[in-house]
Amino acid sequence: MHTFPRLALTALGSALLLAPALATPVAQADDQSTTQPSVAVTTTRYGAIAYSPSTLVWGAGLSTESSSVAEGRALGYCRQSTTAGDCRVVLSGWNGWGALAVSWTNGPAGWGWAATREQAELNAKYYCMTNGGGNACGIHTTLDATALP
Repeated sequence: MHTFPRLALTALGSALLLAPALATPVAQADDQSTTQPSVAVTTTRYGAIAYSPSTLVWGAGLSTESSSVAEGRALGYCRQSTTAGDCRVVLSGWNGWGALAVSWTNGPAGWGWAATREQAELNAKYYCMTNGGGNACGIHTTLDATALP
């Protein structure tokens, strides 16, 4: 399995508002009020692509649980489409885009993971071309595993 760097695309932060000291009354010792800062919450989404090089069949899986669940789903979908027995997970990541490129003329493949679809596709094509696919490489599938709001 080839794993690419995984990108966390979430920025958590909070804002603290300061009022002039003279305009804000001083809190009493028995004051139990608290203010929670506003935080952007996102759900991590895992994605994986499985591929059968002998049949050019693929499967993609998504999960909010774990990367192993996404990988299991990808393998399951790939195996449903071929009896060749050579499906394997070639790409796994989270909160980003995955892409699989294949050369239809002679079979080499490449895959890529990135923050954007465009970059994932460029990475996949590049690795397909350098694996012997040359200019015959084209995008076979893309996978949107960007974080859920």
